[in-house]
Amino acid sequence: MLKNLICIVSGCLLAIVILHTVIRIIRHFHKFPIPEFLANLIDNPLRRRIQPPDEMPLRHGIQPGMTVLEVGPGNGRYTLAAARRVGAAGKVVAVDIEPKMIERVQRRVQAEGATNVEAKV
Repeated sequence: MLKNLICIVSGCLLAIVILHTVIRIIRHFHKFPIPEFLANLIDNPLRRRIQPPDEMPLRHGIQPGMTVLEVGPGNGRYTLAAARRVGAAGKVVAVDIEPKMIERVQRRVQAEGATNVEAKV
């Protein structure tokens, strides 16, 4: 029973690594943005546990009053954490080549009432 479970878990992990490798190889030769519908795969509970949004600005040395450029903001969770860190005197400019991602960021910014975030395509 334990051997079967280990085989299943190992197989799943191997499949994930292979899929990730294939995607990286494809993206090396053919540049394309992550589709908007995959944003939740990037911003998932596991990632938030490993990289808590409110700790990320501290890890990157973001200080109150700074202007921060975020490239590829996903759905904006980390963007808002940076915006809270820079405060009213600072600004966060989030850019993405996928317009639907920027729409997601703008919706989240409006819902949170942040006034120091500018999202652009």
